[in-house]
Amino acid sequence: MGKPVKIPKIPHAFFRWYCLPEKYEELHGDLEEFFYERAAQYGEASARWYYLLDVIRCCQPYAWKKPQRQNSNIVMFRNYYLTAFRSLLKHKSYFIINISGLAIGIASFTFISLYVINEL
Repeated sequence: MGKPVKIPKIPHAFFRWYCLPEKYEELHGDLEEFFYERAAQYGEASARWYYLLDVIRCCQPYAWKKPQRQNSNIVMFRNYYLTAFRSLLKHKSYFIINISGLAIGIASFTFISLYVINEL
């Protein structure tokens, strides 16, 4: 008898990396079973190629690890800043009018508040 057939390490490591832990055992068992059947039927070299193709075929959304979600407040503010920046680039004159109106409004509020505080 020859030496025992082993599952290829690199495709298996990739499969372990991207697969969800709760789906890993089930999918890995199926892939391992197919690998040993093909190794007995077609030979070790062909079984290795088929194993690689099976791992690539298993790259389906249900088996992917979920990416770590960022804090929703950070994502929200990032979205606001991107939207404001795109609006600035698209409507420059409108943006300048709004910012100058805001600056004039804040300045007049400050002067009126200082005058009222001084009179009291």
